[in-house]
This record gives sequence, structure tokens and C-alpha cells, in this order.
Amino acid sequence: MITKMSHATVWVKNQQEALEFYRDKLGFEVDTDAMIGEGVFEADDIYKTYEELKAQGVEFKGPPTTQSWGTATVMKDNSGNWFSLGQDKATPTTA
Repeated sequence: MITKMSHATVWVKNQQEALEFYRDKLGFEVDTDAMIGEGVFEADDIYKTYEELKAQGVEFKGPPTTQSWGTATVMKDNSGNWFSLGQDKATPTTA
């Protein structure tokens, strides 16, 4: 089951200008400077969630893969939007 939304996309015209606005004017702290894509949903057990959603007809680009920061896959909603589904490395998996 999806437990939270940890990232959201904010469309901007210029990434550098947006970074400077949010960091320098609004005082936000940069935690990670990385391209994320369309936003990230998180799960406590990504493999179980992947199998459950796949069984319900949710389309995925592929099965979850493990990276240095955790495990993730990409799924598509019924409007054609692609979203990441991830699990932090700190959360144990059952795969």
C-alpha cells in the first residue's frame, strides 16, 4: 500500500532561477539536487505493492530495481502520467 507522497513536481521555466528563488528568497534548504521526474510515491514493501498494483492492471515500465538510495519502479496512471514508486534503503524489503 502507498504510505505517503514524498516528492511533487513543480513545473518551472528555468531550473537554476527556480533553485535560486526557493533557496535564496524563500529560505528552503537543498537536501538533494537531483532530477526526479514526475514525482515519487513511496511504499513500505515495494515488491508487494508492485505485485498488488500489477494484478489490478496498473502498467509499469518494469519491476522494481535497487539503487544506492533504495528501490524503485515507474508506473502509469489512467491518464498516461508516469510516476515513480519507491522505497527508501532504510526500509527493509521482502524480495
